[in-house]
Amino acid sequence: MVENKSSDSYEKRPVKQIACGGKHSALMLNDGNVVLVGLCPKADDYHLSDIGGRKVIQVSCGEEHTALMLDDGTVKLFGNNQFGQCDV
Repeated sequence: MVENKSSDSYEKRPVKQIACGGKHSALMLNDGNVVLVGLCPKADDYHLSDIGGRKVIQVSCGEEHTALMLDDGTVKLFGNNQFGQCDV
C-alpha cells in the first residue's frame, strides 16, 4: 500500500529503506508498505490497486517522482511526468 501521510502514519513502524527526492521522501516499511512524506505530486492519486496487491521490495525517488520495484520484478512510477520520467 502507498500512503501519503504525516509522520504519525509511520511512527513506531519498522522502516526497511528510505529514499529521498528533491521535495519528498519515501519510507518502505518492513511489511512492504510505502509511506510518502513531503511534497509528492499525484501521490494522492496512487492507490493500492495500482500495484496489484504486490509487495514493494525497493523504492527510489527523483525530484518529484517515485519508483517502486515490486516483488514480481515490475516497476511502477508516479509523480510529476513533465519530462516523461514516469513513462518508462
